[in-house]
Amino acid sequence: MRVEVTILGLLVLAASAHAPTNVDFAVRNVTIIDGTGRTPYVGDVFVDDRRIVGAGARGDISLTSDDTIDGTGRFLIPGLIDMHAHVASFTPHPEGLDALLAAGITTARDMGGDLATLQSWREEVAHGERQGPELIMVGATLNGGEAAPFHRVVARPGDADAAVAEMAQAGAAEIKVHNALSPNVLSAV
Repeated sequence: MRVEVTILGLLVLAASAHAPTNVDFAVRNVTIIDGTGRTPYVGDVFVDDRRIVGAGARGDISLTSDDTIDGTGRFLIPGLIDMHAHVASFTPHPEGLDALLAAGITTARDMGGDLATLQSWREEVAHGERQGPELIMVGATLNGGEAAPFHRVVARPGDADAAVAEMAQAGAAEIKVHNALSPNVLSAV
């Protein structure tokens, strides 16, 4: 049950007026808050292959009790996004991924952490080997002086290209800079 509920958090809500004909499971009688401003309503949410394929007023699709989650008295919202997390910064603990999910966070942007650890966790989540939010990785913070274990010193403008290339090659989706960078190094970054 926990895995099924968690899987819902990893999905994008796709509104549909009709229930689909083929689903893996459904959450029935749940109060749906779809994030559009629409008044919350009680309905069903249908999931197939880890994706929400239908949501709306109670559907006519027949499922066994093993294929349904009773959502009576519960709420379903789109997943939340944490735009500034440090999931793997000082001492990486994968339990932090569970804590994010428990808070409804289905996407987290790690703003400075160990890229190898984050990359490993991201792949484990994608392959269903670990529960966790989708991770957007920034990697080491580019800094004029080392202030934390997840910072990378960039002291001269000539070092900027190598630092940015290193973060990109390691899988960083974005570059984070620290205010200790000198203006000329920041400009080079």
